[in-house]
Amino acid sequence: NILMCGQCLCAIAQPFLMFVTTKFANSWFSEDQRALANTIALGSNTLGILIGAFISPIIVNSEVKFVSEMCLLHLVCSISSIVPALMGCFILRSTPKQPPSYGAILSNN
Repeated sequence: NILMCGQCLCAIAQPFLMFVTTKFANSWFSEDQRALANTIALGSNTLGILIGAFISPIIVNSEVKFVSEMCLLHLVCSISSIVPALMGCFILRSTPKQPPSYGAILSNN
């Protein structure tokens, strides 16, 4: 049940995280860097899914020690999710001190 609840929570959060990248790029990057920031943010989400899809069969590769391998897989996934979440807790501002562009000044007013 816990696994299914976690999977559902991630599935619900996915669309919100996919569309927050444009707001992030508009707030923190200048106009000539926004396309690159959007590409990196969207690509990192897809890359994370790809890495998870490749690592899962490598960790869980037999039926002999299935329970311990599943525990290891959940531990690896949890640590790789908790570390960026903790790093995000140290971001104290939603916008930089100096707006990066004139468009960012207009969108904040």
